[in-house]
Amino acid sequence: MIAIRRFGLVFVCLFLLSIASALHATILTVGPSGSYATIQTAIDEALLVPGFHDIRVQTGTYIENLYIGTVNAGVIRMSGGWNSFFNNQTASPWLTKINGGSAGRVVELNHTGGSVQIYNFTITDGFLDTFDSQGGGVYISLINGAQVRMSNCNIVKNELNGDLGANGGGLFADLSDISSLYVKGCRFRNNRIVANVTTFGAGMFVYMHDYSRLYIQGGDFTQNRSYKGQYVNGGGIAVVSRDQSFFKIRRCHLRGNAIWSNPLGDCHGAGIYTLLREVSSGVIEDNYIRSNSTNGPGTSRGAGGYIRAAGEYAKVTLRRNSWLESWDNTMGTDRENVYLRALGKSKLEFTDSVIAKGNTMGLRAVATMDATVALTNLTVADYVGTGIEVDRGPSAVLNLYNSISFGTGVDLITLGAPTTGSNHTGSDPLFVNPAGNNYSLQPNSPAIDTGSNVPVLGPLDVWRRPRVVNTVDIGAWEYQN
Repeated sequence: MIAIRRFGLVFVCLFLLSIASALHATILTVGPSGSYATIQTAIDEALLVPGFHDIRVQTGTYIENLYIGTVNAGVIRMSGGWNSFFNNQTASPWLTKINGGSAGRVVELNHTGGSVQIYNFTITDGFLDTFDSQGGGVYISLINGAQVRMSNCNIVKNELNGDLGANGGGLFADLSDISSLYVKGCRFRNNRIVANVTTFGAGMFVYMHDYSRLYIQGGDFTQNRSYKGQYVNGGGIAVVSRDQSFFKIRRCHLRGNAIWSNPLGDCHGAGIYTLLREVSSGVIEDNYIRSNSTNGPGTSRGAGGYIRAAGEYAKVTLRRNSWLESWDNTMGTDRENVYLRALGKSKLEFTDSVIAKGNTMGLRAVATMDATVALTNLTVADYVGTGIEVDRGPSAVLNLYNSISFGTGVDLITLGAPTTGSNHTGSDPLFVNPAGNNYSLQPNSPAIDTGSNVPVLGPLDVWRRPRVVNTVDIGAWEYQN
């Protein structure tokens, strides 16, 4: 509680500082009509004097590799899309490009305290080729309550090569000591990693600890790629959290991301990969995850998503997510669209979601040691292999309620005596239009009003409509009469 209050106090102070300082902002203009020819020159000027600095960048392309150092208690707001008079801004990131010229990463932020805000840019053509590369497009390292906000940016066509490892083809962030990163409405597309051993996050990788915070909202992660590694994790997004940190991934689209391993390697989570360690927590909600794939001659887990709560008292909540048409093209025998695993005294909740269409298994959920896994109101359909497999360890708790599995090789496999109730398998639940990925219920579906109120129910179904109409339905959708 003290830590939470401490983080809240720092956040409020930074917020109030930004508002107060905005009334006395120093405006620095960049471009052919501005006071500075390069963005870096304006940044260097802003760093000389603490305060609020508003860097306005005229539309155009800037061949630069930017470095933003210590901001301390100040605020730097950097935005693109400005006209030649710097009095009118067009909110299109394609109009203002920062091009790294394949000469290193495009933007590096490495500072203590303060706030940096970046809006309306396309960040592209970053390239690093080192022993252990991080952040091809953007590199962020924050401590001591520092805060970075990125909004309406494109992070596209950046690349990392690593003899050993490479993390964050589009963006890499290391957050610690109650620092925070907010990424809203940004597009991560066609970023690439090539590394021999370990990779995390072809689109984005965030490592967070020591009470740090991460919020990703409304992002588009499309066709990011990782190649060649032995341990390849997260094609779209990868997050590793620990030490009472917290993350939320909300309303993002993750589509067409792909990862490849070498013959002795493993692929995990081509769409999304998360690993939660000691006393950390996360929420993954309202995301659309489609057509991601694991590839290569090695093995894999979770072509669409790999979610693991591995630390003492770690907790992750997944709700109202759609995993569709993910493909496993590896040589492994245990393959699935979504892989969930909880161990130690961790807790994993997965509710009101759909997992449909693929060439392997739909969902595998595992609870070991003293962990708890709760699965409620899921729809799993149209898989060549098993629809749902749940595996409970001797001391663990694993519950499966109000879920549909249909149109699969085997609808449901239970191992280790999990608790199950009011699930629908074996007969047609009468979906509206499964060919069009609409697995909601027809008016005469046997899944309507036949669920159980024993588990804790989410307030909304997968389409964010009221969950309980009369008696709760079975599956991700609630029939609305």
